[in-house]
Amino acid sequence: MSTDQATKFPQTNASLQVQRLETVEYILSQSTSADGQLERIFRAIETAMQSQESYIANQDSKIAGLHARIDELNEHIVKMAMMPVYTHANETEKSLISDPDIFKGDEQDIKKSQELFDTFTAQVQLKMIGDKDCFSAEKERIIYVASRVSGPAYKNIRCWVTPVLEDKEGGFKSWQEIPEVLRHIYGVADKHAAAEREMAFLQQNNLPFIQFLAQFNALLADLSWGNRAKVSALKARINYELSEALVPVIHTPEHEDFDGWVKLLVKLAENVEVHAQRKRSHFIHTANHRQNRLQDDYETTQTKTLEPMQLDTIRLHPAERARRFRSNLCMYCGQPGHFKSQCAEAIATRGRNPGSSNYREVHYRENLKDQSSA
Repeated sequence: MSTDQATKFPQTNASLQVQRLETVEYILSQSTSADGQLERIFRAIETAMQSQESYIANQDSKIAGLHARIDELNEHIVKMAMMPVYTHANETEKSLISDPDIFKGDEQDIKKSQELFDTFTAQVQLKMIGDKDCFSAEKERIIYVASRVSGPAYKNIRCWVTPVLEDKEGGFKSWQEIPEVLRHIYGVADKHAAAEREMAFLQQNNLPFIQFLAQFNALLADLSWGNRAKVSALKARINYELSEALVPVIHTPEHEDFDGWVKLLVKLAENVEVHAQRKRSHFIHTANHRQNRLQDDYETTQTKTLEPMQLDTIRLHPAERARRFRSNLCMYCGQPGHFKSQCAEAIATRGRNPGSSNYREVHYRENLKDQSSA
């Protein structure tokens, strides 16, 4: 290769600095030995492109990390902004309602996620109504409700919360908009169908009627049933005891009077519960009385068949009997130095008992003694 060619075509890839397409075209136009020089040129271009791709990928990774950091900072800003606002509000008005649980929206089970969301919305509504005087402006309410949202759920409302914090347009106008936005994501799409499915399996069984009625009314809120359908469903789902209590009732409400049926069933449920308590109390009293009577009969039988010494032994408390046995005391009088068979008190007692064999023996000996004296 000549000196001019070496100047035009550097021998190392590192010295090939391809900055523009015109440079490549100029090199190609000056090339006389195409094969070796073109290979080095394309390798240099490939190296430059790989370097650019690596740089772009590195930048994308940094950008993703910055976005994640921005999300964390936004959540932190919401919480920090809420603290002085709510603290200042509580200086004049005392909070009556506990803070709602944090809703994250990360539950994978659909039914459980729906239950958590319904609980969250109910708690938020209760808080906003019960402690409405603790907030002096709508912005405080929006920030407070947003502070009870975290994780994936907060990402869905962040674009409307940030303008509120920065006093810009495009943010939430009222706190009610926050659960409404989340409802489109975490709420049940067809509540009517879901309520019908749950109603089909609802039964009172052993539940108190008030608890059962609360579940029944909660499902009715998502159903567009008329009063006749409500009454039919209610009567079909009460337990057997309450249904049996309806039998003697002559003057029942009209079939369309749902409220009247509820009042009647509440009263009957109270009567059934009172009767059940009395029945349980009567059963316990009868069982105790029967047990006491059997015990009395047993003790009476034992008293008639046992001699006094045996009866006294039986009547000893187990703990007292064990104490006397360990201390080598008399099992009859409890005194040391002798056993029950040598106990003078026990012998005297047996002698005074006309029903004992010892009494008959003593009486026989006394008669013999009198006859011999005569």
